[in-house]
Amino acid sequence: MKSKVSLILLIGSLLSFYSSQAIIIRHDMAPNRYTVRPSD
Repeated sequence: MKSKVSLILLIGSLLSFYSSQAIIIRHDMAPNRYTVRPSD
């Protein structure tokens, strides 16, 4: 039981970390697109 709970917690933390990184990447890309538009 304990091993299953720890495994679920590990997977959950990895998923949350991956999703948070994806959000950070999106925030980094969005401003670049907006800055390129006015320059054109």
